[in-house]
Amino acid sequence: MKILAEGDVVDVLLDQHDQIRRSLEEVATAVGEAKAVAFLEVETNLYVHETGEQQVVHPVMRDVAGESGLVDGLVAEEQDADRLLGRLRDFDVNHPDFDTLFARLRDTVTAHLQAEEGEEFPRLRTAVDAGRLLSLADQLRSAQEIP
Repeated sequence: MKILAEGDVVDVLLDQHDQIRRSLEEVATAVGEAKAVAFLEVETNLYVHETGEQQVVHPVMRDVAGESGLVDGLVAEEQDADRLLGRLRDFDVNHPDFDTLFARLRDTVTAHLQAEEGEEFPRLRTAVDAGRLLSLADQLRSAQEIP
């Protein structure tokens, strides 16, 4: 995942959402080896994105914005997606059940991204000042570095 070098934490996360959507669509339309490579990209993008949110964004939403209930719901959605990913890892991309299960993952992830964009991100921008949002972007980038 290419991590946006500029902007505040919400800008970085929105850019990542776009990358995740593109990678999901690529899996849905690719075949053979290209599909396997695209699925690996989906796994990587989701891992990097969710790791950063869990380490940086969710704690701020709980502590600063007082949005524990919202965060709990988003984390539950992330866990649902993780379970689906785990099941998909057991299949080859050519397995007859892969596409059906992948469609469920795509729908789950897409709904989750929409919830973040419609609920979490606006609340984050309201509760946290612009300077802190820029600082959080730096923290997010650090949390998302892959060694």
